Amino acid sequence: MKVYILAAIGFTIVCGCGQERSGPTTVGGRTVADWTRDARSNDPRVRALAVSKLGNAGSSEPEALQVVRTALCDPDPRVRRASILAIPKFGPEATASLAKTLEAIARTDRDPSIRKLAARARKNN
Repeated sequence: MKVYILAAIGFTIVCGCGQERSGPTTVGGRTVADWTRDARSNDPRVRALAVSKLGNAGSSEPEALQVVRTALCDPDPRVRRASILAIPKFGPEATASLAKTLEAIARTDRDPSIRKLAARARKNN
């Protein structure tokens, strides 16, 4: 029994269990700050990819959610679509906090596919 306890303690020391992560969060091989910068690009394809990648950061990066939230109003439907798809990745609280916004998009977006996607995202909340 002592051997197992000593092994567990040794494993914890070697693996650094309980250590806080160091350095910036990376998603898709780039930092959240890099993707945030891309979310302001003039190219809508770059913005859509950035928003999609920021969704993969999830709830560990609150500033990523702010960028995704802003992208809901992007003039390009690809970016709005990426934003709607990214929101659930931040967890149910994020989806609930954006329920009214999703509802408004479902009623008023000029792109029918975006309206449908927003309605579905709202119902899944």
